[in-house]
Amino acid sequence: GGLSDGRYRENATPALLDMNVTGSLWGTEKASQWYAVLAVAGTGDTTFMLKGMPVTRVSSQASQTITLRNNANTANLGYGFTADELVDSKILILTGASRGLMRAITANNSDNGTSGTITYGGSSLSLSQGDWFVVLPKTNFRYLGMILNDGSGNLIPFHQEGSACSLCTPRDLAQGAINGFTAFDLGLAAPPTARRLWGYAAATNGSDVKLAISYEGSNLALLLHATPPAAAFQGVRGAVAFSCLAPASHKLYLDNNNTAGQIVRLAGWEE
Repeated sequence: GGLSDGRYRENATPALLDMNVTGSLWGTEKASQWYAVLAVAGTGDTTFMLKGMPVTRVSSQASQTITLRNNANTANLGYGFTADELVDSKILILTGASRGLMRAITANNSDNGTSGTITYGGSSLSLSQGDWFVVLPKTNFRYLGMILNDGSGNLIPFHQEGSACSLCTPRDLAQGAINGFTAFDLGLAAPPTARRLWGYAAATNGSDVKLAISYEGSNLALLLHATPPAAAFQGVRGAVAFSCLAPASHKLYLDNNNTAGQIVRLAGWEE
């Protein structure tokens, strides 16, 4: 990211990102969607505007054409881009085997349903279903952070200071009994740019708080175990805060020894 032409831009008034205004997003607004907020400026501009770039996932790849997946990794998606408007922009792979690699876009379609595609040039990337990537636009830009548009098309409230973001309401990652390390996709709980997570494990109905975390499904990385107090507080009978890495797979493997009444929530992340 950052400016590519050495110019300095400054706004005399606050810059706003209104997702209901045409031109504030690349493509059309999507629910249950992460957006990268970018400050963008043209070559001759002296000020900048804010614009949202949808963060995308891979469904499949054929001849270097990527079919797009929704952020929940449950169905394919089209973003309603203008045909080929992303040509000469770059894709940056955020997770998976090709994490950190970039390729120039050679084509994109205009599908706004379930068949969005982006084609790239250069050598082929190693991509799997669910891998995340973001488009870096072909203009001067600076990355500011991530916002989440929820299932109803409303932004999730948050506080951000520098690279740290705290959610006003924690997001559920897992509930109930988990028997052995099981992969939980971080999809709509934390963005793929997150490198450290924080949250809490809680228990209801007087159960012990139990949570084991692994980054790859075999080795224990973090263990939480607490005996519940006598009385409930804020709807639970015990809770323990934790912080852990966000693996390159953007998944956490969780286990609670098949114990009922368990809740795991994420409260924020650091990029």
